[in-house]
Amino acid sequence: MRDHQSTLTRLSGAMMFAFALFLLGSLFLQAPWLYQEKRFHPHLGAFGVAAPAVAGAAFGFGWSPCIGPILGSILGIAANEQRVWAGGTLLVFYSLGLGLPFLVCGLALGRLGGALNWVKRHFPLIVGFSAIVLGIFGLLLMFDQLSELSVRLQHVLPNWWNNLG
Repeated sequence: MRDHQSTLTRLSGAMMFAFALFLLGSLFLQAPWLYQEKRFHPHLGAFGVAAPAVAGAAFGFGWSPCIGPILGSILGIAANEQRVWAGGTLLVFYSLGLGLPFLVCGLALGRLGGALNWVKRHFPLIVGFSAIVLGIFGLLLMFDQLSELSVRLQHVLPNWWNNLG
């Protein structure tokens, strides 16, 4: 992978740019076949005592693409730690980061009505802005300029921050 890092970076940048175009296109194009969702809805009653395992598997398949790479990385780092508590600490913070937002949203759902209405009203603007940001990062990766931008920002931001104070 290291031998082909430049090519892989450019390809992932092209994919990010394509995703940005897809997001932007979703605001203007009416192509329901592009935006349909496929879900596995097992009829748990048919599985008897195996129903909890089937429900867990269905949940796992749905969440694996979202948490799999991150959790895999954290487990890999935790496994290579010399001290058990260091790896355990990583896993605790990962679990908190995954679970707390769901818990807070669930507890505050009634109070978030106004904020959710604001998001609904401004949804096209949020999607458009997100698509533009994603596209910019895709272009930076495609033309191998992300590290150059990072270096420049490391020089500019501390000076800017110091001038504020």
